[in-house]
Amino acid sequence: MTCFPDLIILPMVLLVLYHVVYLGGWKPSLGNMLLGITVVTADGGPVTIWRSVLRALVMVIPPAYLLIPFNRRRRALYDVLAGTLVVKLTPKR
Repeated sequence: MTCFPDLIILPMVLLVLYHVVYLGGWKPSLGNMLLGITVVTADGGPVTIWRSVLRALVMVIPPAYLLIPFNRRRRALYDVLAGTLVVKLTPKR
């Protein structure tokens, strides 16, 4: 018998793992590559595994997105807490 919390927790765990693997290791993710963006630290450096874990854990909280329209750099709550920033990739020549 399946319990309702299991139906919520499993997708959240998979979402966190997906973001940690891509952001903390192989970045950028497939979606980021298609959009031509990547995630860096606020000072432009690579994102550490711990920052990617924090970012992914906060990302599953729905109100985490509400901050985006109200700040100059368009950062969500998870970006602010993890010290990360989404930037456009510059094309290589």
